Amino acid sequence: MSKYKSIHILFHEFHVKMIFHKTDLVNQRDILFNSIHRYYACIGNSNQKPDITLEVVDDAQFGLYTKKADNRTTYYEEIALYKKSHMLVSYNTSASQIIHLIYHHLQKISITKKLIPIHASAVIIHGKLVLFIGNSGAGKSTISKMFGPNNHFADEQVYLKIHNKKIWGLPNFFLEKNIIIQDKKNPIGYEIGSILQLTKSTSNLFKPLPTLEFIHQFITPRLLVNKYEKKTVQLYKKICELMISNTITYGVLYFTKSKKTVVPFVRALFDIHG
Repeated sequence: MSKYKSIHILFHEFHVKMIFHKTDLVNQRDILFNSIHRYYACIGNSNQKPDITLEVVDDAQFGLYTKKADNRTTYYEEIALYKKSHMLVSYNTSASQIIHLIYHHLQKISITKKLIPIHASAVIIHGKLVLFIGNSGAGKSTISKMFGPNNHFADEQVYLKIHNKKIWGLPNFFLEKNIIIQDKKNPIGYEIGSILQLTKSTSNLFKPLPTLEFIHQFITPRLLVNKYEKKTVQLYKKICELMISNTITYGVLYFTKSKKTVVPFVRALFDIHG
């Protein structure tokens, strides 16, 4: 197979290398390449060993490899071949499918970067992160977008990281769009100032909760990692210890769908408790 182009995606110490091979499906190749390059490409050190290598080939080549493959996943077996950190897909795979393939694998290896992903949206207020957590449909994306592009931080997922004995949050770029791939001013993310469990209501109200109760009831169930893996357990214990010792506000936020009332309410809440 001959190589056409490569993309190196670098963020949060992750390195993803994508190789686009030559093919007769020129239109599909160009659409796929440009779709991924537009949002996610960040030229980096190509000599750095990638955490993931993903190769895109035409259907004929993919078919040959399919017959030989003996190490496949069940979830993505129709669109990808796996061999540890190496993936092979065809040009008929959509950009969205490829992004979720990469995201799925990065989630599994995030612990090697000392990161723990949590299902949450987030906004930046006074230089700190306010995380919104809750079940699907609770309004995480809705409320985070109310704060506008200058304060919006994440829609779907935030990586938790320890830095200078504080808990910091990093966005998952593979689940976000139209954001800068690497924030040069804050390459380590932002310190977490508040974590709020969302509940839709007819009025805005904040109910603070003790740290341990909040962690056990709301945070642990939303971690997107293997909670029984030894390295994960050790890192999560350290994060829990810092959650207790750090000045972080925890509680339930009852909120309305009115942007005019919710945004000022949350800002005022953070002024008081943050």
